[in-house]
Amino acid sequence: MNPKNTLFNELRQAAPMETDQNIRNTLGGFLFSGDDIQKRISVLSGGEKARVALAKLLSQPSNLLLTDEPTNHLDIVSREILADALGDYHGTICFITHDRTLIRQVANKIVEIDGGHPTIYPGDYDGYLYRKEVESKRKNEVSKPKRQALFLPKTPPTIGSESRSTSGDEQVRRSLSQKACIVATQIENVSASLSENESRIAELEVMFGNPALYENPDQVAAFGKEYRTLKKETEALWEEWERLSLDAETIDADLARLRVG
Repeated sequence: MNPKNTLFNELRQAAPMETDQNIRNTLGGFLFSGDDIQKRISVLSGGEKARVALAKLLSQPSNLLLTDEPTNHLDIVSREILADALGDYHGTICFITHDRTLIRQVANKIVEIDGGHPTIYPGDYDGYLYRKEVESKRKNEVSKPKRQALFLPKTPPTIGSESRSTSGDEQVRRSLSQKACIVATQIENVSASLSENESRIAELEVMFGNPALYENPDQVAAFGKEYRTLKKETEALWEEWERLSLDAETIDADLARLRVG
């Protein structure tokens, strides 16, 4: 940043096509209002400079934002402002961060890179954690019979009530494990549909903010119908996601009781 510039001029240079009011609104969103916008960069504190830099970044016309640990060295207020600003950003954001609060506030898709191989998890961070937990439990369930087989006696045990009970428990365990896999797959599919719907809804909302759109009434009507349909579908998908999540929790609890028993 140019230390001789005022806050207003710094943003004006970054976004020359923006109106004065939009620049004032942007600065206001970063807690600069009134006479503050005429302060020079040179007199700002470190935290204030960080907020101006973020405002400048988000004022530039672009549809893709790449950030690496964007909340490092920011105070709590600046972090909250950044999270709100990123949430309002209409383009695509790809960010790397250890700030789990920021991930929960902003992310709608998680990319996990393990050994150089990326895996995409549609949905928010809590959904990602849940699916990782399900995958871990599924792997444990699959590997347990193999480990147990190493300790099976060479001669078959006498068939009695205890062995029949154990066999019955094993069948129930296998059935529950299969159900867990099915439900986990269904959750992934629903999460993917949610991500697609919400992305399209965001695109339509941006279109609705463009006055030029309303010069074509037929297009407005078509987009309006699509928007209402997507909102209704998304609401139903969220209900389905909640139902499946409850099913998964019930299955996990039943498996845990069998292990304890």
